[in-house]
Amino acid sequence: MLSGVLVIISVIPYALRTYQGKTKPNITSWTLWTLIGAALLFAITDHTFPNYILPLYMFLGTFIISVPLVRDQLRHKIPLRDWT
Repeated sequence: MLSGVLVIISVIPYALRTYQGKTKPNITSWTLWTLIGAALLFAITDHTFPNYILPLYMFLGTFIISVPLVRDQLRHKIPLRDWT
């Protein structure tokens, strides 16, 4: 329980630094974390709400970051080999 709360709280400084332009999100790592979050959701065998809370948070949180990053790369027609 405590680790889940710490994960949620850890997003705040990262989001603030990103908004201020001090940190630039890496598209590769955010996309991989999104895929890992999706895999965690499919790996759950005991289908109860408490088992879904952290994996769902991980998936949705990273998905919300990944989609604009990918969309921006596609909009500027940046080749896949240059996505970093």
